[in-house]
Amino acid sequence: MNSRRDHIIQTALRLTEQQGWHAVSLMDVANACELSLADVLEWFSDKTDLLVGYGRSLDLQTVSDLDKTDANAPLKDRLFDVLMTRIDLLNDNRGATLSILKDIKCSPVSAFIVLPHLSRSMQLMLDAAGGNVRGIKGNLCVYGLTLCYLNTLRVWCGDDSVDLSKTMAALDKNLGYFENINS
Repeated sequence: MNSRRDHIIQTALRLTEQQGWHAVSLMDVANACELSLADVLEWFSDKTDLLVGYGRSLDLQTVSDLDKTDANAPLKDRLFDVLMTRIDLLNDNRGATLSILKDIKCSPVSAFIVLPHLSRSMQLMLDAAGGNVRGIKGNLCVYGLTLCYLNTLRVWCGDDSVDLSKTMAALDKNLGYFENINS
């Protein structure tokens, strides 16, 4: 991990929680980091790129935080563990993430740009769970997992329970497609 890159992302998340994603500019982030705009632009060309960087950071943290998955467990169970690890990480920056998700719904261009990156993240999550990510079957699984994750995030947005029980129930239900898939 790069400490400057991570510092920029964390600062942007903190500002987003305080002001909302729509109100934060790269210049705001640079000022809060006590960096020049040029320093921030070395890492992120715009706010959407910053959002993609946050997603990549989540990917890295998710696979780093995972315990070795039980290869004998059903794929659905392994995916549940992987995605709940990722959602727990989102929960660490809940206010900022909620603001980002709200604003992305109002910005089709950002959503359009971010969606392929989310699909790549879900491909990585499927791979981390030991799922098959090759060929047509793999592509369909990635597509299905992306939809599953997005549907689960809708529930997570309204789940204010300490244990995220509604989110876990939704994830378990949404992963039903993977019940009979062999990795």
